[in-house]
Amino acid sequence: MQTTLFGSTTPTNGFRDSSFTKNKSLPLHRWVPWIAGFSADFVEDAINKYLPARNPKSWVLDPFAGVGTTLAEAYLGGLNVVGFEINPYAALATKIKLSAAEISASDLKKKIVAFERFMDRAEKGALKREPRSKAPSGFSGRTQLFSPKVERKVLHALDFINRIEDSVLREVFRLGLGSVMIGFSNYSYEPSLTRRLAVGKPNIQDENVGRVVSAKLRLILEDIAWVQEQMARLEHRPKTRIFPKSIFAALV
Repeated sequence: MQTTLFGSTTPTNGFRDSSFTKNKSLPLHRWVPWIAGFSADFVEDAINKYLPARNPKSWVLDPFAGVGTTLAEAYLGGLNVVGFEINPYAALATKIKLSAAEISASDLKKKIVAFERFMDRAEKGALKREPRSKAPSGFSGRTQLFSPKVERKVLHALDFINRIEDSVLREVFRLGLGSVMIGFSNYSYEPSLTRRLAVGKPNIQDENVGRVVSAKLRLILEDIAWVQEQMARLEHRPKTRIFPKSIFAALV
C-alpha cells in the first residue's frame, strides 16, 4: 500500500533515503549544496507519518533549520513553519525559500538580464574602473580564495548586487552568488571543503563569473515560478517565521 503527497509516492512501511544528495535535482532544494541536511523525500515521509491531517493551526518547528529542507517541505504542504538557524548563509537560504511565493518573478528576471549585461562588460574588460567592493579584511586561508582575475569579476558582481534597491532581490542575488562561488574558487568539495591543489586539481586562474552566477539565478527564477504554482493550489497561505539565531536564544 502506498499514499501520495505533493505528487510523489511514499512507502507506508518506512522512510526513504535521508541523504541530501537527491535534493540537488529538486526544485527549491537545489539552490544550495548542503551536505549536512535531510532529503526532501525523507522529510515528506516524516510529515505524512506524524502530521497526516493538514490542520491550518498546525506548526512545524525546526530548531536547527540549516538551508530549510524541513521547513520548505512543510510549507509547501500547507503547514505553518518556524525555524532557527545560527549560520547566516543557511538562514538566508531558508528565508528566501520561504518567501519565494511573494517574490516578483518579472522583477527578478529584469534584474538578471541587467546583471548579465553588466557582467558581460566586465568579462570583456569594458569596465575600466576598479571595483568599489573590497574583499573582506582579516580573512585569510592556506591559499588565496580566488585567483586575481576571478576575484576582480566577483567584486564587480558584488558592485552590481549592492546597488539593487529592492532588498529581497538583493538577497536573492547574494544567495545565488554564494551558492556557486566555490565552483570558481581555489577550493573544492571532496566532499569537505579543501584546497584544490591538495587533491591534485589546478587552481582556477580565470572563469566567466557572470555566466555561472546567472545560470544559478535563472534556476532560482524557474523554481520561484514553480513554488508560486504550488502555493496557488492550497486553500490557505501558511505562516512562516525564520530567526537567524540559536534556538537557545528563544529560551532565555
